[in-house]
Amino acid sequence: MFKKILFLLLFAGITLNATIATEPTVTKLYIATFDRAPDATGLEYWIESGLELENIAISFFAQTETQEKYPDSASNEDFINSVYWNLFRRSPDDVGLQYWNINLENQKVTKSLFILSAINGALGDDAEILNNKTTVGLAFAKANRDDAEEATEILLDITKDKDTVDRALCQFDLAECIDIVPEESDEEDIDIEPINNDDILADAFENQTSDIQVNGGGSVTRILSDDNEGSRHQRFILELASGQTLLMAHNIDLAPRISSISLGDTVEFFGEYEWNSKGGVIHWTHKDPNQNHIDGWLKHDNITYQ
Repeated sequence: MFKKILFLLLFAGITLNATIATEPTVTKLYIATFDRAPDATGLEYWIESGLELENIAISFFAQTETQEKYPDSASNEDFINSVYWNLFRRSPDDVGLQYWNINLENQKVTKSLFILSAINGALGDDAEILNNKTTVGLAFAKANRDDAEEATEILLDITKDKDTVDRALCQFDLAECIDIVPEESDEEDIDIEPINNDDILADAFENQTSDIQVNGGGSVTRILSDDNEGSRHQRFILELASGQTLLMAHNIDLAPRISSISLGDTVEFFGEYEWNSKGGVIHWTHKDPNQNHIDGWLKHDNITYQ
């Protein structure tokens, strides 16, 4: 089945400039899509396939396991709720549910892209839960475990509490359980790598695509004067690692200003991309007071502005 999927992808002309797949990012895809840890065989296959992360996410929907979990009769709302539950053990808020449902219905985003966006948008407790699940899931696969029932069971009780990680690892006799117990241990935890949206943004720029909910980060290269026409916006230019530049238009009538920003600072963002000829604009980096749009944010010096 794996070889058939790889063949179809390679000859279907899929040309997205996408994110390089790593063990942690593919593990997150398993969690979001299947609500389980990756099996050792599957994780090894996808890493060695040479496919980029977005194409792996697409290919998951050609698998029998996915088709059985999300049959054609299931609504988009059911799908959104399932993914949120798989990732965060909670339902989406009403605004997020409505936003993603509309975009899936209108085919502005695919199910695979929604999954990547949900992973990327994790903040606070959600991010901690997902990182803990990823630590456990990756340890399960690296121990050469392939039992599907165990892959599901090992994640059932994982929360934002680090103790749940240790309990799960020890319950399934995984060696890492000893390493995670001390809170101030000098030993390195498994490196959890965030999914990078630089290539999604590059593809959007190349194809002049707008209205894409994305997250990422870059270095401040220019600080511009505020735009005071209509709603006031703080403006600055970010350069991504890819070299693409983005104008950040941050509504300071609805969200706090980043007052301490300087050239060379790193700023992370979660907002909506609009195409322009200079690289694009990121806006909606704030909460929507009318609750008609998914909430965005900026992060600078470990402080979130929204």
